[in-house]
Amino acid sequence: MKQKLLLPLVGLFLAGFVLMPSVGMAESATSTALLQQIQALQSQIDALKASQTTLQAEAAIQFSAFVTSLSLGSQGDAVEALQALLAANASIYPEGLLTGYFGKATERALKRFQKENGLEQVGRVGPKTRQLLNRLLKDNLIAFEHDDDDDDDEDDDDNNDNDNHGKENRRLCAVVPPGHLIAPGWLKKHDGVRPIVPECQRLPKGIGNKLDDDDDDDDDNRGSTTTPDNLIPIINTITATSTASTTASVSWTTNEKTTSVFWYSTTTPLDTNSATKLEDNTLSMSHSANLSLLTASTTYFYLIKVSDKTGNSATSTERSFVTAAN
Repeated sequence: MKQKLLLPLVGLFLAGFVLMPSVGMAESATSTALLQQIQALQSQIDALKASQTTLQAEAAIQFSAFVTSLSLGSQGDAVEALQALLAANASIYPEGLLTGYFGKATERALKRFQKENGLEQVGRVGPKTRQLLNRLLKDNLIAFEHDDDDDDDEDDDDNNDNDNHGKENRRLCAVVPPGHLIAPGWLKKHDGVRPIVPECQRLPKGIGNKLDDDDDDDDDNRGSTTTPDNLIPIINTITATSTASTTASVSWTTNEKTTSVFWYSTTTPLDTNSATKLEDNTLSMSHSANLSLLTASTTYFYLIKVSDKTGNSATSTERSFVTAAN
């Protein structure tokens, strides 16, 4: 009787002994699969982080404002941004060198810029010049972005050899949204083929919203908390060209879209009440006045007044040109 009971017990023991490794193997296989999935997910997370870092490095970082004084010997992004704004007007900064170093060429250009805008020609960026530059920056937005181009930048004329001041693989670029134009002076040095300041490859985040009030959709921004525009426009690059014996053309640019009034006369100081007046009520940043029926070998004096869409206005100093002889 005992022998009959022992045989089933031995069978059960052997069956359990055989099944136990199978259960352990199943648990081990499940753990291995989970570990592999976790490792795969971690690899994907690492790849995403690397991709995000690359995108952040390549994205353009907008230069928002000038906040410190600048003078001979200064260097860095603010100096390069200053040089870019000066180079937007080819008559102000014909060298168009963007080195990030404040040298003699930059000082000369800054003095011309200060003279053009009625400021004391000190050749350094103080509070008044900084305020003017920040206004100009609103309409000539610039940024710094990753650059794969290994071309070396030109140095300023004081033979500074700082190798672009440690800013390898970064370049200054112009923030030019679709439908907007790059500053004319940034194109002139290379005849409009390769600009001094290239367009940014990608716009800084939110830049489209910032420029929304530059459109022509008559949107009055009702309910907006945007600060009212109380800044006067800036008149740049006034040039009398194509001067003949009886005709002449005067052109100028503004830092924002404006209308314009042009007065001219053969007497000085010019009296706007009696001088000949030409008006252009089209909002634009590029302006010109084409004059005819002039007298040969005569000096003509002229004034320009511009007004932006909110009514802020600016008037140039009196200027003159001489018609050619017959």
